Amino acid sequence: DGALKVVMPGKGEQAVTLKLPVGSWDLTSYNQVRFKFKNEGSSPITPKVQLSSNGGPGEQVTVASPIAPGA
Repeated sequence: DGALKVVMPGKGEQAVTLKLPVGSWDLTSYNQVRFKFKNEGSSPITPKVQLSSNGGPGEQVTVASPIAPGA
């Protein structure tokens, strides 16, 4: 369905790296990438997202406020 479920054990900072199996996305005709998060855990989360390209990593973006459990 296009969704990815990630379970993060423990507390503290955790990381997930997603890499396309082959090639890359051509985003030259676009000016943004959107992510939708749902926190199915029991503690608030504060996602950070960073995209990388052939030109190197982009700026890391952090959500404005933590996402509450169930939100």
